[in-house]
Amino acid sequence: MTLPSVFWTLRFDEACKVADVIQNAVIRHKAVHEIATALVKAGRFTEAFRVLETQSLDEFLLMLTEWAPSFEWKAEHLSTTVFQEAVKITE
Repeated sequence: MTLPSVFWTLRFDEACKVADVIQNAVIRHKAVHEIATALVKAGRFTEAFRVLETQSLDEFLLMLTEWAPSFEWKAEHLSTTVFQEAVKITE
């Protein structure tokens, strides 16, 4: 693991700890969403999905739409694959 990746891992861990202690559910949800989005932009998809809190299907699909450019940056047509898998879950 390189020094920058160790640094960002520690920063994300710190951010998650801060989000965990936020009492207001709306603000905590927003904070977790921002952390997950930052993880996706860093190409850390598994971790992003891991930190997400329970949410509505509509909200989840909107988030996937927001993240689509990051999926495509990682691999061509990855966003299509992600959406197909999300639809399978709903069936």
